[in-house]
Amino acid sequence: MELEEVFERTGAAVYCLQSDDSSDSINQAIDILLEIPPTHVPETGENCDKNYAYAESLPDPSSKKLSSKKRKSPTNTTTSSTADPFLHPSIVLSYAYLSLHLLQPSVTPLSLSLNSWPSNPSSLLLHASNLRSISSLLPSFLAYKKASQTSTSLLPLPQLEFVDLISVEDVINVRSKSTYMACLLGSLLGRHEEVEEMLKGFKVDFRIAPELWRLKAEETNVIVEGSTKNPIEIRDFLPQNYFSRLRDIFNPDAAFWEETDYSSGRYYSYYIPVKDKSDNFFDQLLKYMHSSLGKYYDLQNVKGYEIWAHTRMGGNSLGHWLHYDTDEWGVDNRKIVRHPKVSAVFYLEGEGGETVVFDEGRGWKVGTEANKFFAFEGDKLHGVLPCGGEGRRTTFMVGFWEVEKEGGGRGKGGKDGPWSDLPRAGRRSNWIREIEEVEEEEVREVVAKEPKSVEEAFEKLEDCKGDVEIPKDIDQRFFFPGEGLEYFQKNLFEAD
Repeated sequence: MELEEVFERTGAAVYCLQSDDSSDSINQAIDILLEIPPTHVPETGENCDKNYAYAESLPDPSSKKLSSKKRKSPTNTTTSSTADPFLHPSIVLSYAYLSLHLLQPSVTPLSLSLNSWPSNPSSLLLHASNLRSISSLLPSFLAYKKASQTSTSLLPLPQLEFVDLISVEDVINVRSKSTYMACLLGSLLGRHEEVEEMLKGFKVDFRIAPELWRLKAEETNVIVEGSTKNPIEIRDFLPQNYFSRLRDIFNPDAAFWEETDYSSGRYYSYYIPVKDKSDNFFDQLLKYMHSSLGKYYDLQNVKGYEIWAHTRMGGNSLGHWLHYDTDEWGVDNRKIVRHPKVSAVFYLEGEGGETVVFDEGRGWKVGTEANKFFAFEGDKLHGVLPCGGEGRRTTFMVGFWEVEKEGGGRGKGGKDGPWSDLPRAGRRSNWIREIEEVEEEEVREVVAKEPKSVEEAFEKLEDCKGDVEIPKDIDQRFFFPGEGLEYFQKNLFEAD
């Protein structure tokens, strides 16, 4: 097979991947690539001055953000003396397998790619992502770090034209992504000195302090007897029949996730007024939570509950970026910022990343545990740290609001958006049938404790004045510019 045909087939496979992310298109790409004999895989730097696309144009398989926009056709070809990371068919094949969550088949083509070009940062980036997917955190960190170092000489990008399937706008900056991911995993692994050195490539002023990363999120002996302004956690919170029903509604294979289009990544939630008399399970559950938390926070003026849920695999999760809970409709339509009186997280599983909450300079950390209830004042910055492990992190969230619903409801395409009404049972909302009432339970006596905390949750960075941009699609805001919490307050109107 001629080299030109190898790249024509590779380009056709990329077209299949970028047309849509259906399994049929991905399998079609795999079939095309498997027709290329291994002996015809390009060797190191072979003909790299030709019109080859960059492998960075492929996004992280976990992001599932494949573009379908029209491509530009190439005009002239500019030669380059550097060994540019051209679109290696083995990289694309490995990516296609990963897109189908077939980790084992992806190993061989990726190894072939790395054998023929050990320092190719694009292959290293995909290799690191693969390792992270199977929770091999230290090898993944080292691969990301190596990719960030080997790609330094490739910036700025050489002025090469691209094949008709790849546009300049699609090119992922390998150095940016690999460095950021190395910083993220390095922080999780406790390699804070290495992380500080790598952060010098970015323009950032603060990071989550190493002390908070190191803090063990174990239960404390600090019992909270009454009213408090600090976060609280309550173990073994729900009676068994309430806990079992909630788990059934939000188990990983439940209808809820598919019928609400959770995989799209858009934000949606449901608003239930306190005066609602539906007598369904959610009504029972929220009244139970309200009564329990009333001992610790002033909830007398609460008029409604905002509810939503999340589920994420452990090893492949980057956590959740630092943010405030807000009235999303009010932010978008009236440019006003309102927070719930209290925000609460209920853990359905004991897996996944730890929750962190910040107030001024102080930071609390809470570990996951099935049937644990965690609450904090709703105007506090919070997020979820990344983690290893293969378990699933599933949580049910509640915002206790002192305002009635003004807007909200349907989002783009007529789908549920922030503060939607609960849907009626129907062909597309079978999940709602799961919330019929159960035997009502009296509020049990519980023991609330204050989670562990550190007094200085953010560390000031002095020499991080680089010009590499943090990749927005994976920025968790654990490293950020500006003046501490002011950075997050100024960005409240920024779209999530």
